[in-house]
Amino acid sequence: MGVQSLSAALRCRTPSGCGPTARDEALHVVRVELRDYAARMAQERRWHPTQELRRLNNAGTRVEICFHLSRLEEVLRWVLSWGSKAKVLGPPELKRLVRDEVRQIEVESASEVQASN
Repeated sequence: MGVQSLSAALRCRTPSGCGPTARDEALHVVRVELRDYAARMAQERRWHPTQELRRLNNAGTRVEICFHLSRLEEVLRWVLSWGSKAKVLGPPELKRLVRDEVRQIEVESASEVQASN
């Protein structure tokens, strides 16, 4: 998923998060630190109605962005699209999802290298 497509992925159909949500569905407070070009882009964009942004340095090359979402799947793809310029600060479930996806990418890449040798 490209950076541009977060607008569509996080566009809310309900006030409480992305996509349809049940009333008893918990909201996740998603916190991500963005660096360098990602931080600059985040300061120029509004991806979600609940988005909050905090500059972590005077240069604006590090920011913390926060969303309140009911589902983590869309933001997982968004975080991964930033590569090493993004660091998930919370929630723990999103950290785990990112870690699992990166491990799977490593496994897939390693098996492709072995298959080509």
